Amino acid sequence: MAKTRAPRRPRGKGRKRLSCGISAETHARLSAFAAHRGIKLGTAVEDAIKKHLQGFYVVDPADDGPQLGVVVASAGDGAS
Repeated sequence: MAKTRAPRRPRGKGRKRLSCGISAETHARLSAFAAHRGIKLGTAVEDAIKKHLQGFYVVDPADDGPQLGVVVASAGDGAS
């Protein structure tokens, strides 16, 4: 009997992995923050990135939008 594959997820959906280098000081601060909040280090990093990117959005050129992807800051977010 042949094995059947699980259906593939659509591209762009689900979780993605990210690898980057950070300074020892930043790692120590992130670790302390995560421990203080009782969360995993990866969750702390994801939360920080989400908070930093709030108010920004990307226009998908494949979605009948402009021909180029654009990042736009919302009013009053402190971006300059």
